[in-house]
Amino acid sequence: MINITVFFKNHLDTPHIGDDKLRKFTENHLQRMTANNPGGIYATLITDTAVVYTNYFGSMTDELTNSNIKEGKTVTVNLAVAAFKKEVSREEGLIRSKWGVGSPQYQEFYPQGVSQYTNASLENIEMLMVAFVNAATAHVADLGAPFVTKFTTLKNNFSAARTDQLFFIGLVEGKKTATSGTRDSVEVQVMKNILIIASNNVGNTSIVEDYFDQSFLEGATKKTLSGPVLASSDKNIDQRTYTETQLITLRNPGASKLKYCIALTASDTCGSGIDVNPGEQLDVTASQLGDVSLNHFLNVTNTEAIDGEFSVTIEL
Repeated sequence: MINITVFFKNHLDTPHIGDDKLRKFTENHLQRMTANNPGGIYATLITDTAVVYTNYFGSMTDELTNSNIKEGKTVTVNLAVAAFKKEVSREEGLIRSKWGVGSPQYQEFYPQGVSQYTNASLENIEMLMVAFVNAATAHVADLGAPFVTKFTTLKNNFSAARTDQLFFIGLVEGKKTATSGTRDSVEVQVMKNILIIASNNVGNTSIVEDYFDQSFLEGATKKTLSGPVLASSDKNIDQRTYTETQLITLRNPGASKLKYCIALTASDTCGSGIDVNPGEQLDVTASQLGDVSLNHFLNVTNTEAIDGEFSVTIEL
């Protein structure tokens, strides 16, 4: 029997998944979720994910993701507009038969005829919706509550869709602000998405690829280096330009305590860095070992008077 605790864990909270991997995975997930959103069931997830993504990473870099999501929001708005226009045109016959075209009541609903609605733009349609609902509310005794409810719902659907569209456009085109969000918020939201989508598709594992590309989270090419480090001495292990989030696994298979660092020169002693005790293994990012913008040498210092051994694995 599987331990159901696994479903409650935050599987994205690991140094093996750096910011760059999480960013690409989340952008691709947003694109796929927007393209596979039957009946708009994931509209809230799309917006919530975009919020935490933009707060942490800043504006989206994937133009296809950006375009697809904004297009999806636009489609929702257009459908809401079309639904309202259709009902306004259909109910014109009811208003005309009840009061006549030249009546004051008819003018409340259609001051410039049906064409005023059919030719309405996105900029003025909401104002016309409000006016129509106000007229319907004023004549609820003649038209009935269902009539008023129908047009109120159509107006509210449009207003919500339009607000969501404008809000989202601002998000995907905006800039990241300092301390505006945390990586944890992105991890938690994406994990929620995974669980919600899974709950809607229990037993249908083939659906996973419609929403997620797990290759973005797979491990990169790795390089392992190992060897002896003499008592109370320093050793250069590797030289390269490291990125802040580059993953490095530090091991100590020997009997003496070691200190690893990314130093300015190959001969530098690790005065600061990370201590690794005999038999210990630690996963760290390059920035935890030193200033990667200035330093390019991965060194190890044997801090004891007996010979030791080092072993590191660098994610390339």
